[in-house]
Order: sequence, then C-alpha cells, then structure tokens
Amino acid sequence: MKTSPQEVIAALRQIEANVGRVASTLNDVAMNAETELARLSAEIESRLTEAERELRVAEYALAECENSYYVDDEGNTHYPDCSAERQVVWSAQENVQRLREVRHHFDEATSRYHSFASAMHNQMQRGVPATQHWLRQREAALIKFENSGGMFGI
Repeated sequence: MKTSPQEVIAALRQIEANVGRVASTLNDVAMNAETELARLSAEIESRLTEAERELRVAEYALAECENSYYVDDEGNTHYPDCSAERQVVWSAQENVQRLREVRHHFDEATSRYHSFASAMHNQMQRGVPATQHWLRQREAALIKFENSGGMFGI
C-alpha cells in the first residue's frame, strides 16, 4: 500500500503537534515537581523548627530540675532525680539530629534533581524548536513536491 503525500503531510503535522504537547506536558510536570519540592522543603523546615523548640523546652526543664534542690532540717542538701528530663533532652536531640539529616539528604537530592531538570530544560529549549522546524521543512518539501506533480525543480 502506497502512502500519499497528503497522508505524509498530515502525519508530519500530527508529529509536530505531538512534539509541542509533549514539551508542554514536560513543562507542567517540572512546574509541579518544583511546587512539591517547595512544599516538602517547607514541611521539613517546619518539623525541624518544632523539634528545635521542643529541645529548648526540654533543656530548660532539665536545667530547672538540675538547679533545684532543698535542704532538710538536718542541713542535708537533696537534689531531685532528673533522669526523666535527661531522657526527654536526649530524645529531643536525637529527633533534631534526625531531621537535620533528612534536610541534608533532601537538599542533596533536590540539588541533583535541579541539575537534571536544568539540563532537560535546556535540551527542550533547543531540541523542540529545532525538531518542529525540521518537521515544517519536510512538510514544505512534500507540499512543493506534490504541487510540482511529483517533479522537483522542473
């Protein structure tokens, strides 16, 4: 079965339109990824800020405990058991450290993503218009061929 020039021209136009749609879709995906990265970054920062606040509260409670004592009627000084406060401080320190590590790994992954996304964006900026131009040139050549009755340059 032979394909007519009109069918090839229509196919080239469809391919050109599809290239534009793919580029638009990739741009939308990239914008959505940026939005999600910003949301996740804000969430990590919010949790870290809250964990640091909890650590300060725990450290204050421990300091209050360690600085409190009483002297009995016989002159003996008694200090409270601050092991529970120490445990809360230790747990809060662990939580802050874990969240700082999460932020560090997130920042590294985001940086790698941005490098990749930038390279893809640059490729799209060059490649899509070049591809569409090439397709339009093929289309123009086919139209010229069809209008000449199948004879180029005659």
